[in-house]
Amino acid sequence: MSEEQAVKPKKQKEETLLTFKEKITYLISQIGFQEALLAIENYMLYFYTDVLMIGAGIAGLIGTIVTVFDAINDPLIGHYTSNHKSKKGESIRQHLLYAAVPFAVFYALLWFAPQMPVGLKVAYALLVRCALSVFKTFISIPMVGMLHLCSPLQHDRTVMGEFNSIGCLIGYALSVIGLYPLVLIFGGGANSNGTAMNERRGFLLMGILCAVVGAVTILLYYFSSQERVHDEKPDEKVSFRKSFSVLFKDRHFRRINFFVIIANLTDASILATMTYYCKYIVGNAALIIPIFATMLVVGGIATPFCEKIVKKMGPKGLLILGQGVCVIIAQTIVLLKPDSVPILMVCGALHGIKLGLFNTAFPLDNVAATDKLAAQNDGKRSVGMFLMFGGLVKKFGYALTTLFIGLGLKWGGYDGSLDVQSPGALMALKILFIYIPLFFGILCLYYSIRRMDFEKE
Repeated sequence: MSEEQAVKPKKQKEETLLTFKEKITYLISQIGFQEALLAIENYMLYFYTDVLMIGAGIAGLIGTIVTVFDAINDPLIGHYTSNHKSKKGESIRQHLLYAAVPFAVFYALLWFAPQMPVGLKVAYALLVRCALSVFKTFISIPMVGMLHLCSPLQHDRTVMGEFNSIGCLIGYALSVIGLYPLVLIFGGGANSNGTAMNERRGFLLMGILCAVVGAVTILLYYFSSQERVHDEKPDEKVSFRKSFSVLFKDRHFRRINFFVIIANLTDASILATMTYYCKYIVGNAALIIPIFATMLVVGGIATPFCEKIVKKMGPKGLLILGQGVCVIIAQTIVLLKPDSVPILMVCGALHGIKLGLFNTAFPLDNVAATDKLAAQNDGKRSVGMFLMFGGLVKKFGYALTTLFIGLGLKWGGYDGSLDVQSPGALMALKILFIYIPLFFGILCLYYSIRRMDFEKE
């Protein structure tokens, strides 16, 4: 046996520090967590207006108020995680253990529609959303941050990035493919327009199931994972002011987060109005199931091509093609015939490609950015602060979108108690579902070409 052949097995073994169990449980936990979170994006506004029976304008305002709360809450939690270690010296993984059960409790309460005056309903919705936001933040930090801290090896981080993309896609699809059928089953079957006969009961039981699955999968990953990247100065405390200053002085951090805002405005405007659009424009709310099934299949097919696209177009090529070109084409063809089921299916396929490309590119870019910041900050990693400011701007984009949607539906005369909406409400739905995402898709394309030069960084 030659010397090269003799050392080959050893080299292969040193290429990864991750165990198979660790990678699989991360994938499963991402599916469970993302499915729960995306149910909020996909159905929460609809739940408020058509089940909890809150006015569209107030329903949109709730998301904005919660974002203001997050503007205070998220950076404080991020700063806390950056300066407090567990007994094992880990900075973020332990929060999966402490926050999983409280997250599940408040998530289930989120889908409870109490019979009380409107003012108390609004207060209840705000209280539960804010409480849920706290524990969601403690879980989000390790769920994303472990991409940074699971291993110092680029190969391991790339693998985890791919698992992140696959988990997000599956969770995304299950959220819209599997959850409303559960609402139909738990709600006693479907009416003639495709909605559940008892949506109040259906959404509550669906929420409880998502809460349990989310908590169990998160705990599975906690007991299977390990932090392997640590601060060079673990006992050194960094002030909130310094952490804030280091982040916002970095040009790459600013550009990433501005792109997150416009990308989220694009995606949230589609997700938050899809149920309305299928129910009132096409005439069948259950149509979202095959549309998002198409997203999952096409997105899964597109994900393995990311490496080839990066080799030919650079990392920003994923953003140009996904968040730019695919969105523009998808929303433009819907203009041809807004109530066409085949065209909506093609639209769903294009958005599947977008998700596959974007979900692969973005987490890895965040990993590179935090490594860069650590080098500039004497080895001190502020992973929690970085991720929470990024998460905050994403929430800001979503809240801004839901506020616009709520106000737009109110302006159009939308009434959740009606089976057939007025012409003004239908026009508002078309504007929100087609024209708003098209505008932000064009903006994403321009910004990704002119500003997102990852390879130069």
